[in-house]
This record gives sequence, structure tokens and C-alpha cells, in this order.
Amino acid sequence: RWWERGGATSTEWCGAKWSRVGSPHAVFLTSVSVAEQPLKPVQVEIDLPTERGLLQTFHLLMDYRLYYGIYVLPPAFGSVAGFMGSLSGIVSVRFPEFQGTHVWCGCSFGLACICNMISASIAFSIGQDITGYIALHFTCTTFLLAYVCFHQGTWFLPILFCNGIQAIGGWAAISVWLWHSPSGGGVTFSGLFTCTFCAGVTSMRVWSIWKSRLLLKHDQDMYDDLWAKLLEGEDSRFSIEHLEKVVRMIGLDGNNYCRQHNRLRADKLP
Repeated sequence: RWWERGGATSTEWCGAKWSRVGSPHAVFLTSVSVAEQPLKPVQVEIDLPTERGLLQTFHLLMDYRLYYGIYVLPPAFGSVAGFMGSLSGIVSVRFPEFQGTHVWCGCSFGLACICNMISASIAFSIGQDITGYIALHFTCTTFLLAYVCFHQGTWFLPILFCNGIQAIGGWAAISVWLWHSPSGGGVTFSGLFTCTFCAGVTSMRVWSIWKSRLLLKHDQDMYDDLWAKLLEGEDSRFSIEHLEKVVRMIGLDGNNYCRQHNRLRADKLP
């Protein structure tokens, strides 16, 4: 229900008295307690009727298709992603053929993306452009999440970081439109968490690489000293040159021969 604040004001215009019923500020109550911050409606141009005695009404309730397509089904799919992701992590220990966490999360976010996309098309078809843009914003967010779940690899963190930036920037733009302020609609904590997570993981990775290089520096110096000593002797240098010729002769120095296998799991090695 809506809680009206303030009293009605009246004025005279064109020889008639006009009264404003209600208040420009309203609060949407979801519980018994009254919210502290009132909702500031958007100031947009509308066509008022000129016929005498004509009543014009505005339908404030959201279409049930948009309500379920934006605010019910996508969060439900997100809950399914979390549950199935945790379950697959436990089950796959004994049953390796069971689909991994990334598959369940990708399917759930993909279904949420489809729901938001359909809701956006419905909103634009019935003239609710604001709701349509909100649904498109959620569509982009869930699409990026589904993409990073299915296409794992070196681009996982960059795309996930772009998802957080898109969530923050998109909702800030909608807040400017609706509340005339980037923070009027509140801060999207999911976008902030995503960006913080990506920044933290990247920082830890850089720190680990730097520490690893420090640990290997001593071994590298010892290897360089040993290599220099081997090259000083004629017999050892001749053996190295002969080995190089043998490698070239049998074709082991081709670009297509050397492969990196350290990304494979230990139990999956041939």
C-alpha cells in the first residue's frame, strides 16, 4: 500500500480552483514499519485530458508477467545455481561424470537471462519503457555470468570484472533516470562484490607470481653459473653442440612439438 505524506494544496487558475490530492512523496510499504526515505516519482511529461469532468487514472501495479519474469524467476534460478553448484561439488567427488558446478551455474544464469529478455520485450510492447530498460540491464548482467561459467579460461576474471562494472554503471544510469541521482536507487552490492572479488584475486595472483620469481631467482643464478662453466670447457661445449644437432635432425625443435600440460589435473594425466 502507499503511504501519503503532506497535505493537499490548492490554487486558482483560469478562473477555477485546483486542488492537489496526496503528496509528491510516497513510500512503498513492504512491512508494518514506515520507510525513512520517501520515493520521489519521476517527473515526465504527460497528456492531461481537457474534457470537463473527465477522470484520468494511472495504473501503478506492475504487469504480472513482468513481475514474475524479472523479480521472481531469475532470483529463483540464482538460488538453484547456488544449490546445484554446492551439490555437484560434493557428488562429483564420488561420481566424476556428474556435471560440474560451472555447468549448473551457467544453465541457471542462462535461464535467468532468457526470462529477463522476454520480460524486456513484453515491457516495450505494452509501453512500459522504464521497466523494459531495467529488464535489459538484468539481461546483460545474467548473460555475462552465464558466459563466464561456460567459457572458462584466462578471460574468466576480465569478463567477470566487466560484469561488475556493467552492473554498477547500468544501475547508476537507471537511478539517474528514475531518481535523478546515481545513488538514488541504492548501490548494487552484487556489482561491488564482483569487482572487489576480481581485484582481490588478481592482486593475490600478482603477489604469488612475484614471490615465486623471488624463490626461483637463486636457482636461476645457479643454473646460469653452471651453464657458463660448461661452455668454458671444450669437451662439454662440443657435447652441447652435438646434442643440438641431434635435436634438429630428429625434428624435436619444431614449434608444434612443445606443449604445456601443467593445467591438466593429476588424475586426468595419460
